[in-house]
Amino acid sequence: MNIQSINPSVTLSAKSDGAGLLVMKKALDTFSRDGQNLVDLLKQSAPAPSPPNLGNNIDIKA
Repeated sequence: MNIQSINPSVTLSAKSDGAGLLVMKKALDTFSRDGQNLVDLLKQSAPAPSPPNLGNNIDIKA
């Protein structure tokens, strides 16, 4: 078995693993940022809360 022929394949594998991890980290950062932007957008579009006294009394007389 030739040791010199094994070494380049190992380094290429390590480089591709490192590149894959960097791409995954970038994707997770992007998803996290997009998720936070969506939460902020939903908070902005929420209607104003009703006054606390509405809905407390029900008139059941007809």
